[in-house]
Amino acid sequence: MNAHPDSNPIISAAYQYINENNWTIVGVGINKRPVGEWGPGGPNRYDYSNLERVFNLGNAPGIGIVTGPSGIVIIDLDNDDAIRAWRDRFGVPATRIAKTPRGRHLYFQAPPGLHVPPGTEIMPGVDVRGSESYAVLPPSILADAYTWQNDDAIAPLPDDVIQLLADTRPQRKAKILSGEPFDEGG
Repeated sequence: MNAHPDSNPIISAAYQYINENNWTIVGVGINKRPVGEWGPGGPNRYDYSNLERVFNLGNAPGIGIVTGPSGIVIIDLDNDDAIRAWRDRFGVPATRIAKTPRGRHLYFQAPPGLHVPPGTEIMPGVDVRGSESYAVLPPSILADAYTWQNDDAIAPLPDDVIQLLADTRPQRKAKILSGEPFDEGG
């Protein structure tokens, strides 16, 4: 398959994210894992020279954003209880939100120089995708569709969320350093 960007909605979306947002994009398989090796500058990082080559690796059904190089922090609300708990603690965010098969992804601009390690359970059912992570992007269709809930601008990461991330960082760092496996979404 030597697809033109307009002939495949996933590839077209990847080009749009690169052009409009300067995001680093990876192909993801049905298991939500990156296709092939990945990483900032890695062989399946999308750019104009290798976007189609990466999709030819396995015709990936989806794309993901590599959060750190893209300057994005994503708060992953895993289910309705997590959505309610987040809203009760922080209110309804005025930022870009993606609907996932089970919950929501809240997109925030990462403050310059802030290192946000990824982690699970910063609150019950709430994970963070930060400096060394990725998340599935719309219009990916894996087990179910990922769609944008709104078209709001991506807001800066709020100070109270930065404080929550700082408060939970020792547990996340300890888990990363221990080599303990992460659960799905971790």
